[in-house]
Amino acid sequence: MAGVTLLSLKRRLKTVTSTRKITQAMGLVSTSKYQKARIQLAANDRHFGAFTDIVREILSSVEEREFQEVSVFVQNPTPSKKTLFILFNSGKGLVGGYNTEVIKAAKAAMADEEEEPYIIATGHRGTSQMRAAHSREHFELLGLGDLPGFDDTKDLLDHALSLYRNGYVRSVKAVYMRYQSALRHEIEVEVLLPFPAVPKKPEEAQRIEFDFEPSAKDMQDQIFTMYLREKLYHILLHAKTSEHSTRMQAMDNANKNADDILRNLTKQLNRVRQSAITQEITEIVGGAEALK
Repeated sequence: MAGVTLLSLKRRLKTVTSTRKITQAMGLVSTSKYQKARIQLAANDRHFGAFTDIVREILSSVEEREFQEVSVFVQNPTPSKKTLFILFNSGKGLVGGYNTEVIKAAKAAMADEEEEPYIIATGHRGTSQMRAAHSREHFELLGLGDLPGFDDTKDLLDHALSLYRNGYVRSVKAVYMRYQSALRHEIEVEVLLPFPAVPKKPEEAQRIEFDFEPSAKDMQDQIFTMYLREKLYHILLHAKTSEHSTRMQAMDNANKNADDILRNLTKQLNRVRQSAITQEITEIVGGAEALK
């Protein structure tokens, strides 16, 4: 019996050790990706902040109604009541509650919609129930890499703008995890379209006068499109940095749990070995005594 138990413990020990090696390797990969994503996000934070300041300056130098009178970006005249939700979930697993939080926030936001929403997901994880609950024409999957570049936002933005400009949806919202630190992330549901006004600088602040060629009205779509693409990329970097951070923490927790299991199994294995050795010694001594 002791032999069977000993063999069983050895097998479990071998299995957990192999799993520990896998989670350790995955943890190293996740840490590397997280560090790269964090550097990308830090650089983009500065870039996006400066870009937003430029847009503020442009809006401050133009009469507000000159932009808004004819801009579909600001007010969509479509009779449709559908909303496009862009879900920044992951295409890979082992991310703890990351996808659960994103899908939960999306479902809560969709509960207030008057019509069935249109959904674009950046990953397939956690979307099985959502896919089953929505018709095929209302759900799309758009896969993105682990370390996406600025060009990866082009197809996403073009598709979203096509649905919006053609009147298929009246608004566009993004559901994503905003990165705060390695241990802190906050879920966000942000309106992208109709265009939320970019905060202007206070009147007393120094203003820069712009000359527009062609006119401001002719350039408004380009300005808004550029800003939206920058915004989407900014959101994407927040989402990916949060994802890699969450996976890194999940692998770290898995390694710690594996270490605890290995310690317990080693103790059990030693106890079983001692018990088996003691029993053998007892049998030998008993046999020797019987021969006297």
